[in-house]
Formats: sequence, structure tokens, C-alpha cells
Amino acid sequence: MSDITQNQKSMKKFYDDISEKYDLIFSLSPLHKTFFAEEIKGKKVLDVGAGTGNLSQYLLGENYDVTAIDINEKLINKAKEKGVEVVNMSMLDIDQLAVFNNIVCIGNTLPHLDSKTSVQLFLQKAYGQLTQKGKLILQIVNF
Repeated sequence: MSDITQNQKSMKKFYDDISEKYDLIFSLSPLHKTFFAEEIKGKKVLDVGAGTGNLSQYLLGENYDVTAIDINEKLINKAKEKGVEVVNMSMLDIDQLAVFNNIVCIGNTLPHLDSKTSVQLFLQKAYGQLTQKGKLILQIVNF
């Protein structure tokens, strides 16, 4: 990131501050697991905003081929402690990756983009990175 926006600085501070409690706040529930078991089709999954790797860890255990990305170094290191490799990459750079059967963007990752234009750009790029009949799974949490 060459020009770090105020929004990006705020998000970094927020996630740095909660990194030790992240897994308690954003746990992967049995309901999440049931949902993903039913909804994910095909083996290649991109986990956008992977955080500490909870979803990726679950999917890897279910034998999916997972690529996980996030931009917060503290969260990436927490994932690494679990044996989950998370690439430090912006969600707006997913067009640099291979194509996927599924792109998952859960939690509140999407609203961290700082403009309607950025959200539209991400959605366009996500569409371009999906295989034919691929699936984009989005979640926005209303706290």
C-alpha cells in the first residue's frame, strides 16, 4: 500500500488492538460449518479477509484447496501459529491470483473498503476470479 488512507489506519489499529481476542470475537460456529459444508462446491476456495485463519483451518481440514488473504500482519501471524498460511494481500488485488470455485468474504471484510467504487471494483474482480458456476459468498455483520 503506497498511500495508506485514514480508513486503513483505523482498521489496522482496530484489528491490532483486538488480535489477542479475535478468535473469541469472531469464532467459527457449528452453524457456520454446516452452512459452508452445504454451500461450498468444488475444491478451490479463496478466503478473503481470513483474519486468524479460522475458516481456512476448517476448510483445509475438510480437504479443500484454500488460499487465504488478509492485510493485518498480527492476524496473519496468529493464523501462522495455527499452521494456516495467510498471504498479505489486499482484497482489491485478487485478480493477481488463480481462479476459484468459491470466494468467501465473511465477517465484516467488505465494509472495510472505503468507497462504493472500491466495493464495486472488488465485486467485479471477484466475479472475474470465479470459475464457470463459481460461487461468491458474502457476509455483512450488523453489530
